Amino acid sequence: MKKITLLIILITTLGFSQQETFEVTFESGTPEADVSIWNTFENDTNPGLEIVSNPDATGMNTSSTVAKFTALDTGNPWAGTETNHVALGEWFLETGNNTLSIMVYKTVISDVGVKFVNATNGTVFELKQENTVINTWETLSYDISSFIGSGENHNIDRFVIFPDWPTDRASDNIVYFDSITWTANRTKDAGVVNTSDQEPTDAPTAPTLSTSSVISLFSDAYTDLAATWNPGWGQSTVLEDKTIANNAVKKYSSFTFTGIEPTGGTVDAALMTHINLDYWTSDATELKVKLVDYNGDGTWGSDNTEVEVIKTVTTGAWGTLSIPFTDFTAINSAINFNDIGQLVLSATGATNSVYIDNFYFSNASVLSTKGFTLTKVSLHPNPSTDFVTISADKNIEEITIYNVLGKTVKNISIDERSKTIDVSQFNSGFYLIKYVVNNSIGTAKFIKE
Repeated sequence: MKKITLLIILITTLGFSQQETFEVTFESGTPEADVSIWNTFENDTNPGLEIVSNPDATGMNTSSTVAKFTALDTGNPWAGTETNHVALGEWFLETGNNTLSIMVYKTVISDVGVKFVNATNGTVFELKQENTVINTWETLSYDISSFIGSGENHNIDRFVIFPDWPTDRASDNIVYFDSITWTANRTKDAGVVNTSDQEPTDAPTAPTLSTSSVISLFSDAYTDLAATWNPGWGQSTVLEDKTIANNAVKKYSSFTFTGIEPTGGTVDAALMTHINLDYWTSDATELKVKLVDYNGDGTWGSDNTEVEVIKTVTTGAWGTLSIPFTDFTAINSAINFNDIGQLVLSATGATNSVYIDNFYFSNASVLSTKGFTLTKVSLHPNPSTDFVTISADKNIEEITIYNVLGKTVKNISIDERSKTIDVSQFNSGFYLIKYVVNNSIGTAKFIKE
């Protein structure tokens, strides 16, 4: 019976694709006339999209109602609005799908950006061009033919517009837009939602590392840092706090991406070695974890170091990611982990909800042997002026020394029970030695005089 059902679904899916003209008109009764399907982003206080009377129905655009977007001076130049993932259906581009057009009525000359996004949050294209007239309707046309070969040209389900993208916005600008049209092959009707969403029935195994070994973002096993979850960065992701099997979890629906912003100051994870999380998904193929290090000034800015690590995940049961910091430094060695102001999670292929639990930093991998305690590790002399010797009861495999800012100043691979390290060229101050013994990690501090 299962095989027959799968065959029917496959035939239906393959047979549905048909080429048609998509038209977004904002007229009464159309999906796009419902402002709840539009999400506004990067516009400061985010005044939402409005559906209003046409400001000039006597010219080329005789529509009764149009969209109105107020681009705030205090917002970002790339402020805009986007549909949700179900309102317009799904489509893909093929030969002959050459143009996207949109009518605009603007009071200033500036770029109008357009963008297609697919169901897994991949960007098919993003294009910009200026309007050429003001205080009258004008049709802008964008050549999208070159994006037919894009690897993201599948399951497209979101239209994004940046109505007023200037070099420098000097005031609040009102933009009206209407009659957005393109031709594509439809693969899903508008308004069709996924009814096969699943959720776990059990809880993940509780973490067992000691509280002194972790910095927790979310876990019943530890005291969590204060943080804003799923801050408004323009994502469609919906966050819900749920209890499953007497255990608190985070549920992410319409999961494109999400963030966590510590509110009590940035996270100093220089003494940690891994970031961990438990996850449950029925259909995602990858989870992505991004760390944003503010590089010592405690403030978001152009000097941030952002590094994203992508991990393949399993489905239908709780899984655990324990990502070593070395995975991040291998991508960008500039990240120091001592001033982390944002964390970003995203997924590939997550049509259904994704569940997260036990999200925390640790100074050891939670996938390695638990309960191992390093013994008889010593540093001498401490304080030191020229040399410091580290000794252990088993062979030391690796030594990494960090300064007080979390920057690596020396890394040594060895296979001995004792190692004397020349620190004569170090500046005076505190240093951290991270060492690996018998596949487990420990840390110790020393003072350079």
